[in-house]
Amino acid sequence: MRVGGGPAECLNAFDRGFPAAARRSDGMQIRVDTYVGYRGMQMPQRFRLGRSRIGIVETVDQWFGPDYRYIKVKGDDDATYILRVHDVHGFWELTMFKSSRVRSLPHPSAFGRRRH
Repeated sequence: MRVGGGPAECLNAFDRGFPAAARRSDGMQIRVDTYVGYRGMQMPQRFRLGRSRIGIVETVDQWFGPDYRYIKVKGDDDATYILRVHDVHGFWELTMFKSSRVRSLPHPSAFGRRRH
């Protein structure tokens, strides 16, 4: 079952005009297509990251906060993502991304001292 007759497009807090307190976060706000899952909770089906559209192939884990949920998913690009949905406001954030294709940046000390 899909919310609203088609994939529900969860607009971020800026689009919906929520107060500044609701917009404060540590994650990157994203647009998510959802479906109604167990107990009527919105679950991610796919999301947009820049120009890329990431399909979700597996929900790995889910845990709850005071007024939000974290959902750990595996994308169709073989990367792992942790998404956070604010159930009260209905907007989504990307809080973590891990991919074997993306190399870590070296520690700044590996570049030597900067000279001005």
